[in-house]
Amino acid sequence: MWEAIGQFAVALGGASVIIVGVSAFIGKWWAEFLMKSKLAKYEKDLTIELEKAKSYNDRLSHILNDLYDEEIRALKELSKLQIGFVDDIVFLFRKPSDKQKELAENAYTAYSTVLLENELFIDRSLFDSLNGFRTKGHALLILYDFYAQGQSGNDKAKKQADELIAESNLIRKLMREYVANKKKFLGEQFVVR
Repeated sequence: MWEAIGQFAVALGGASVIIVGVSAFIGKWWAEFLMKSKLAKYEKDLTIELEKAKSYNDRLSHILNDLYDEEIRALKELSKLQIGFVDDIVFLFRKPSDKQKELAENAYTAYSTVLLENELFIDRSLFDSLNGFRTKGHALLILYDFYAQGQSGNDKAKKQADELIAESNLIRKLMREYVANKKKFLGEQFVVR
């Protein structure tokens, strides 16, 4: 009897080894199947997210390029208008006339209009410098009225006109440096058209 129980236990033990082996094989196969299907799903999700990020980056790059183009266009126009305005102010005090005053006022108006219309596109610190220049130019136009009425202030006006010329040169230098730095930054960060 003990022999039969021993043989039964051995037979059961051999079967359990086979069952454990088959279970391990099926478990390993099932785990690999699940892992591959999850990996495929994650790769698909990752590909979708990468495409979304690329699309977003492309749109952002396009927007930044458009803003950059608009800012450069505004700065070029302001630079030209600034030169004309300074010339008209200088000539106004050197050769006073109603015609020259009208030219200076028109130049001031054109400069002010372009500056204020493009405020959103221009760097804040640069805008503040350009606006400060505009304010000083306007003060000179007001000072000219006193000068034209024969009141004192001719020397002060000429000195302020010279300061306006110096400030204009400084601001134009700041604009060139700003544009150069912006090009460098955009070139490192985005593809600039």
